Amino acid sequence: MKANFFITFFIFLVFNPINAQNMSDTIDIQWITTKLARTSNQVLVSKGEFKRPIDDFIPPLFEEYVKILHPFVIDLDQTDKIYKEKDFVEQYKEKAKLNLIKAFNLPDTLKELDYDVMNKYCLSHLAKKHQLKHDTLGKISMDTLNSSAKEDMAKYIGVLLLQSTIESLGEEMDNDKDLQEDHMKNVGYATWREICEKYDFVYHNELNYDTFFKRFKATGFPRNLYLPKVELPKVQLDMLVAFIKEINQSQQLYYQLDHNYNQAVPTSVENLIDDRYEKCVINGGYIFDASRQWLIYNDPRRDLEVTLFAGTKKMINLLKKTGLEIMQCSPQTRVDWYSDKINK
Repeated sequence: MKANFFITFFIFLVFNPINAQNMSDTIDIQWITTKLARTSNQVLVSKGEFKRPIDDFIPPLFEEYVKILHPFVIDLDQTDKIYKEKDFVEQYKEKAKLNLIKAFNLPDTLKELDYDVMNKYCLSHLAKKHQLKHDTLGKISMDTLNSSAKEDMAKYIGVLLLQSTIESLGEEMDNDKDLQEDHMKNVGYATWREICEKYDFVYHNELNYDTFFKRFKATGFPRNLYLPKVELPKVQLDMLVAFIKEINQSQQLYYQLDHNYNQAVPTSVENLIDDRYEKCVINGGYIFDASRQWLIYNDPRRDLEVTLFAGTKKMINLLKKTGLEIMQCSPQTRVDWYSDKINK
């Protein structure tokens, strides 16, 4: 992850005319880091559960605290029909059968076979082709095979990786949807409140990603719904940048990409976001201005599906008018995946 930080940082400097000569103008951010609660070092609330309050990330120095909730993504070309776990399993079994047929040039009619029967047939086919015993083919060392057999075994093992997908349904259901999201043509967004109202969740300020993931894993995922990401989508980023411009009052802005490093780099509102969306500063680290009256924090490395903001009550009232979904919090409000004690 440290390597990724330096790569991102370097690219940002190259593509953003941020006065590379002003790197010497970096300032210390110990006013932030020395005031953090550091609960992350770490308070074990119960077996397997760690507590992560906001003051682990933003110090208790401000008048008001909010979470900016990253929206759910909606595929407007899909319905909200529930996508159950068993549907997911069957889909992957069908993919595995088709991949085996394609990999080994088998008759298309074999796709009508049961998945397990098809798998055994393929093993028999490979054993016969390479004159190996059927019951040892899956266990034999690759080093003992000739080049042709090795090539076939590599194909076979690649297809069988789908079985590990089936065995870890939870994450893979979500990952599979992530892959589909990349190909969406008509994208919409939904707030956490809207999803709570539609699917009967209690809306409160310690909701988290896992609140929704666990429920949908048990009941089935709506086919058109994608869970919030650790990065704000471009539409919401534009809203946040406009807000920063309004509260900045021409003060010098600073950003810092990793709060394990104690230096912040000067920047400007114009350089917070540009056409190179993936280089956006807001999607990782701290942003603040010379007045130190407000602070923004987001960290994809820690799987925060929210952006944290702290400032004055007046600033929070302005933030409410941006169109971003925000939740009023305190420094002790939790942001970890175990925080929700209401929705089960």
